[in-house]
Amino acid sequence: MSRNYVPDCQKDAAYYKKRFNNAASVKSFREKKKKAEEEHNKKILNLRQKIKELSENIQFLTKCYQFTINNLNYNYVNYLNNIYTSYNNEIIKQVETLNKIICDIPEIKTRQYGLKKKAKKVNCDIEINKNDNSKNQNSSYTKIILKNKCS
Repeated sequence: MSRNYVPDCQKDAAYYKKRFNNAASVKSFREKKKKAEEEHNKKILNLRQKIKELSENIQFLTKCYQFTINNLNYNYVNYLNNIYTSYNNEIIKQVETLNKIICDIPEIKTRQYGLKKKAKKVNCDIEINKNDNSKNQNSSYTKIILKNKCS
């Protein structure tokens, strides 16, 4: 193929036109790249901020949870202590009533318990020892002792 003759001035114009277009595209590419990097950095900063807020919220919720659990444990132990003391008081009343009945009825005091040769008296003494410690309410307890005396 034969080439057509192109004058130098047209060669120079084509060269500069191509170079200008190339420079413009490089410049626009660099601008787009810079914008993309800035947006990416903004997204990263936003994500870091969200991570910081979420970690603070998690720490706060953990503290609230522990506080609630401690409160529940304290309330649960208090409730159990209240149940124990109320039932313990009821048991003491029942035992005292039983002791009065035993002391009042002579048949129970002198009852024979199937012994063939010897008739034995059985005295049931019920002692109720209350240990009330005024310093700590939880440490008070009641000891119920049944004593069987054979005469």
